[in-house]
Amino acid sequence: MPERLRAAHTEGIKRVVNTGKSKLGGQTVELVALNKDETEFPIELSLAKREAKGRLNFGAVIRDISERKQAEETIQHLADYDILTELPNRRLFSHLLDKAQAQMKRADKLLALLYLDLDGFKQVNDTFGHDIGDYLLTATASRISKQIRESDVAARVGGDEFNIALIDIGKRENAARIARAILEALAKPFRLKNIEGIRISASIGIAIYSADSRKIETLAIKANAAMRHAKQNGGNTFTFFDKNVDLAA
Repeated sequence: MPERLRAAHTEGIKRVVNTGKSKLGGQTVELVALNKDETEFPIELSLAKREAKGRLNFGAVIRDISERKQAEETIQHLADYDILTELPNRRLFSHLLDKAQAQMKRADKLLALLYLDLDGFKQVNDTFGHDIGDYLLTATASRISKQIRESDVAARVGGDEFNIALIDIGKRENAARIARAILEALAKPFRLKNIEGIRISASIGIAIYSADSRKIETLAIKANAAMRHAKQNGGNTFTFFDKNVDLAA
């Protein structure tokens, strides 16, 4: 039993002895146990007690559930993360965005959503094949991640589409600065599987969420519309959503 759990275990035994009641009796619970080398591993514990000849006896069935927990973690990871880039997927990003929005609203701070779509990705796929396209998406995810803070969140939400949530940006200009840094990073040539000089660019739409905004649900719609506006203007640029951007475009 790990050191940090031993005091609670001792108190539990005392409670059973003094009251005859057990919180774990007849139940199966998940805990951690120690190997001989002091490493921890997850267990499933079933505890029972009985009295015989004036003595209180305890019995336990302990099962190592390391493989099961690992399988559960793998399934959860596959449900939440993009298998190619290891970034959060659309499902997890939506959940994280909702949490961030609630935090920003309470603190009366700004949040920016960037909707990024690669320019020329289909041409790379058609020219070099889908394997190189996959490498390009992975490299793109890496370059995006290096331009944002640890508090921000980047996700792959479609084939060559990425969302970035900039948490507590302070002011609108900071979102523009990060968008510009991402575009500059992506504009540098890629070297993928010994193929040098692969170039792409990106179109980015930016929508700002503030405490007086009505719905977080419309943020992605606005950012997507702004991205399409940037692409219509030739790509390799960013556009803020405003009254001049057509949501239906």
